[in-house]
Amino acid sequence: MSSSFTWLDKLIRFLRVRKVKKYISEGVVLLDIGCGQEAYFLNLLKDKIKKGLGFDKKIKDQSDQKIKLINLEIKKKIPLPDKSVDYITMLAVLEHLDYPKEVLKECHRVLKDKGFLIITVPAPLAGPVLNF
Repeated sequence: MSSSFTWLDKLIRFLRVRKVKKYISEGVVLLDIGCGQEAYFLNLLKDKIKKGLGFDKKIKDQSDQKIKLINLEIKKKIPLPDKSVDYITMLAVLEHLDYPKEVLKECHRVLKDKGFLIITVPAPLAGPVLNF
């Protein structure tokens, strides 16, 4: 799969992922909402996690023994059972959602009792760089 990322996109992704990956425990079920065409974060953590799920409107459905990618644009519902994941990540995704409140409520529903939701959004100072 060819990447359409610029060097700046790759740098920002690298910095974001470096900051977040240290918070993911071993042997967990991780849902990455907006995982991107390459499912970069899930693939990076493949050896660390028990199972990875990736949702994105720009990917093809595919799976292997650890990672399942689903072509899906989340509007208001996450198609998973209650309390089924340990971690949910949304890395630079929240600001693109049509219904962020509903999606956050759904995140709460599908997270296990001591689960974690990790969200990143662009910093206000990044605006001029991201919009050049």
